[in-house]
Amino acid sequence: MKRKMKISLGGLYKYRNYSDGITFFDFRINLDLYEGDHKPYFEVQFTLLNFMVAHFEIYNIHHLT
Repeated sequence: MKRKMKISLGGLYKYRNYSDGITFFDFRINLDLYEGDHKPYFEVQFTLLNFMVAHFEIYNIHHLT
């Protein structure tokens, strides 16, 4: 079975107000090889002061049925 993968790139997105709380700094790199819904996937995300500066993701577009 051939896998169908998708690449997603985003950034410069404010995801919550400062009155709700502040994420000062968050940097994540995740690789999930588990066979499930939208998996396997690879993700890199950088957040600074409630702004998602960069988000890169490669994932399987299919649901596990």
